[in-house]
Amino acid sequence: MHKTRVLGAMTALALAAISCTIMPPPVPMIGAAPDVAALAGTWTGQYWSPTTGRQGSISFMLAADADTAVGEVLMLPSKLPHATAASNHGGSPAPAPKTLSIAFVRTVHDSVFGYLDPYDDPECACVLITRFAGRLRGNAIEGRYVTRNTHTSEITTGEWSVRRKR
Repeated sequence: MHKTRVLGAMTALALAAISCTIMPPPVPMIGAAPDVAALAGTWTGQYWSPTTGRQGSISFMLAADADTAVGEVLMLPSKLPHATAASNHGGSPAPAPKTLSIAFVRTVHDSVFGYLDPYDDPECACVLITRFAGRLRGNAIEGRYVTRNTHTSEITTGEWSVRRKR
């Protein structure tokens, strides 16, 4: 009986740890209360860079009257089609999609901007920092982002858009 309780407790702790790692960290929302409230809802969309070929998805949820949101960016490697072909012929395995965390979002009237947490890029084995900016127009936000390689200082740009689900 004692072993069963210990095993049950260990299983519960393991499941709790797994569920904690799946949830993205809270995203601080900075701005005047009416500006933050204008972003309440569930947002989904995408980003893309014609320069790098990189793309991915964006999800963001802000409850009414909240000062933190939950959101993440899923980065799909730009080399995925080539790497997949290589892995089928004994080459290196395809890079996996990577979940990126949003560090914070600031809003001023209809402008939205912020940063992603710095992240390791598996394609260049370097750390990247991404800043984004956009404009709220009804149930859509569209904008641009700038990514800087911390090793080479190389800058790349792209575009992003999200729509609020009703």
